[in-house]
Amino acid sequence: MSSTFFPEEYWLGKTLEVSSPPSVWKLTEKVMEESETRDRKSIQEYGSLSYARAEFKCYNSSDPYQQARVTIYLQLPAEESMYLPPSMRRREATDRKVREFDELVEAYRRLTFHGCDFMPQFLGSSHGRQGDDGLVPGGFLSYLVFTSVPGDFLGTGTIGFDFGGRGSPRAVLNLSQEDQKRCRKQRIPDGMFWTLSPAERTVIRQQFESAYTILCNIGVDLPLGTLSNLTWDRRTQRLYFFGQLSLAETRSTWPKKEIASWGLALLPIKPQGAECDESELIL
Repeated sequence: MSSTFFPEEYWLGKTLEVSSPPSVWKLTEKVMEESETRDRKSIQEYGSLSYARAEFKCYNSSDPYQQARVTIYLQLPAEESMYLPPSMRRREATDRKVREFDELVEAYRRLTFHGCDFMPQFLGSSHGRQGDDGLVPGGFLSYLVFTSVPGDFLGTGTIGFDFGGRGSPRAVLNLSQEDQKRCRKQRIPDGMFWTLSPAERTVIRQQFESAYTILCNIGVDLPLGTLSNLTWDRRTQRLYFFGQLSLAETRSTWPKKEIASWGLALLPIKPQGAECDESELIL
């Protein structure tokens, strides 16, 4: 069983302040949590950091109708210090920033500068220290607040089988008989995307290609992005990206086959070792 470093009894209802622009955000629901713990040797010899990351839903204390998300980075004690008293854990306190946090702030700076309205919008960030009741008193506490995005997620993050594969379809997929044969026994992403009409899928791909090109040009990435990182607002016919961001090498172009890794296209059955040409993608 994994450890919990963001217990809801303590964090829900807690408020976090950001100074630029000044605002206060109240946490309402924990969305996810993960941690990376390190031993003292790794910390001392390799400069590693022991920390936990969590994402919460929140709202602006001055305007409860303004809903948002906040990603929090919290310093953890070294593995050997986890159960020592606070006075001893305090000795490990540092104000260093987790590299992921620095990258997240820079990613949102680039998105804001380039006016990327297909992404969550930056609402503020803070890098401070934990209080005396923290897991590492005086240790770093970093967080960034950003908006949610409208629409429904195009994928669930799971993979199903269909058209002669193992298991039953989880949805009625909108593919021609010919394309069903071409992707027989292929793993097909679950979710709404492949239930949409071919025309609507085409509009989504066009918007994806335009937005993704901008992300590649400015060096912002969603590692291992899939349909579960894309939302589609059917009312406005707008596509949005949503997920953990990182920095990447800038690219002026990208191969169209990458849309298959996002789940926006399917690869046809090919002989073992044979590569798929872009023109053969199932759209």
